[in-house]
Amino acid sequence: MRAFCLCFLVSGALLCGCGSGSKGQGDVTSDWVPGDLRPGDADVGELPVCIPDCTCPDGSYRTCGPDGCGGTCGICDPGIPCPGGGCDPDALPCRYEGHCEGKECGPDGAGGECGTCPDGEVCILPTGRCCQPDCNGKECWDDGCGGTCGTCPVETPTCVCTTSSCEETVCTDCPPECAPPDGECDPVLCDACMPACDGKTCGDNGCGGSCGECEGPQEQCIDGKCICISDCDGKECGDDGCGGSCGACEGAKALCVDGKCVEPPPPPKPSLNILSPPDGTYFKAGETTPITVELEVTGWEPWPAAGKAVQCYIDGKFVGTTEGNSYTFPDVPPGMRTLNCQLAEWGVGLWYCEAVDSVSIKVTKSCAGPGDPSCDDGNDCSLEACVKIGDGMYECHFGNSTDPCCCTSKFDCKCYTGKWQYCDQTTSSCGGCIADADCDDGNPCTMDQCVKESCGTNCENTWVGCK
Repeated sequence: MRAFCLCFLVSGALLCGCGSGSKGQGDVTSDWVPGDLRPGDADVGELPVCIPDCTCPDGSYRTCGPDGCGGTCGICDPGIPCPGGGCDPDALPCRYEGHCEGKECGPDGAGGECGTCPDGEVCILPTGRCCQPDCNGKECWDDGCGGTCGTCPVETPTCVCTTSSCEETVCTDCPPECAPPDGECDPVLCDACMPACDGKTCGDNGCGGSCGECEGPQEQCIDGKCICISDCDGKECGDDGCGGSCGACEGAKALCVDGKCVEPPPPPKPSLNILSPPDGTYFKAGETTPITVELEVTGWEPWPAAGKAVQCYIDGKFVGTTEGNSYTFPDVPPGMRTLNCQLAEWGVGLWYCEAVDSVSIKVTKSCAGPGDPSCDDGNDCSLEACVKIGDGMYECHFGNSTDPCCCTSKFDCKCYTGKWQYCDQTTSSCGGCIADADCDDGNPCTMDQCVKESCGTNCENTWVGCK
């Protein structure tokens, strides 16, 4: 029950009355106040409701005066007050006007209607708007228009917040935003499944979807987090696949190869290369024939330096030394000649393969004609001839011996894996070894073999690692 007071302006006087009692439509002495919901009106929850009312105590309609919602029940001619609060049947100068502006449906406040909704839709009061209820797939809960989609049986009184269907127990997995203070799930807030991915980067989101996928080849989803699982099976060292290590190699086996600790190969040795002149270049002999070779020394830092030099030879015979990147042979005799250079340290030549390089050149001279014996250069590994070059002039030219194994010094032979073949001066031919023992390089990490080649034999020292 509630009390109220109602006031009207009648013939210039303000009349007021108060009372209390049950709500009764059309009864101004009851506790119903214009604008309150009346029995039968639709309720839309917490929205403020004000329905205009222009009903007189006798059931007729007011022709003027307030409608209880801030409007008026009718309009009087100018200068004429609202007689009898709008309930005087003789107050012809005042006329009633319905209130349907902006409405599609519902009462107009004077016994009429503002319209009706299409089939399947309901009228929402007090807005006077039509609404299409949505109960697709639902057995219960809100239909979206202020109504319900049904009531669960007594044995299943509560709707499940993720499916809007009737279940035997109350909701226990509603997200926090769906739980009211009493701790039970709110059917309106929990009408749809709410993905639960807070603090997660992967895994189930609770609604049949995913919070994300792990991308790394060794990542697994554990408790909603992508965790990299290290892989060191069968490994002694190296990367574990997650930015960590499976171990470190130490001592003699300090190199990690495919997850195993092995002994590293020896470091590269210093090397020497003759850059110019190109192999096979012809030079014209003079009173003296100086020839300069350009050299490249690598892997021997610092270079040049004290104690380091390059020794140079003609056909295996020592000529001179340089401590720079070039050397000039002062006088190269006519014929086919091999110019050799070799790295040396404190005057001792280094006899591994990379420390030596050679170039074959040809120094010509004039001759009398075919068969001139002056063209003989004394080199058993060359062919010579006096050939005509025009205008009755002849010149000594030279070529390689037909014997590919011919040599004048070991520089003409081959070098394999750190060891040179030797040149047998009695036969002018190259040879490397007789038995495997001749190829022992003193390194326990190599396999030493004497192998047959097209030119005699040769030593091969193959790196196999230290076991």
